[in-house]
Amino acid sequence: MTYVIPAVTLLERKLFLIVYIDLGWITTRSMSIARDSHTSVLLFDGTMLIISGSSSGYANLTESYSPGTGTWPSKVSINATVLITGGQDSSNFLNDVNLYYPSTNTCSTKQSMNARRTRHAISILLNKNILVSGGTNSGGYLNSAEIYDPTTNTWTLTPSMNSI
Repeated sequence: MTYVIPAVTLLERKLFLIVYIDLGWITTRSMSIARDSHTSVLLFDGTMLIISGSSSGYANLTESYSPGTGTWPSKVSINATVLITGGQDSSNFLNDVNLYYPSTNTCSTKQSMNARRTRHAISILLNKNILVSGGTNSGGYLNSAEIYDPTTNTWTLTPSMNSI
């Protein structure tokens, strides 16, 4: 079975408050395909974006879930951009980078990362650049890190993280 875990971040920074109320488990409609090892991102309007994952093979599919209606709409009516980095398909670790636009359900390809990686951390820096660090690939655990500048569509390697 293939596991795909791309790292994701929202590029637009807005403040929002999440109020958690424990209602227990609620049955809702199913996704279009069964999957595991997917990534989910909570968008600013409360919609949950489900990205990739593994089913009987690599699931190259993005879906959104609207908790207010309990439905899986084909489009999300929010002006946001989601950066999707790395992951793994059925046989390779990936260094792919895509921008996903939930409102139109479209992607655009961006400059690839220097390292192929999955299960890595991703953070938005104060200058709005993106730090990608760690993860794994066919060589094992990674201590490398790189920074993406969305204005120039370039990746810059940073010094490797220290081992503990």
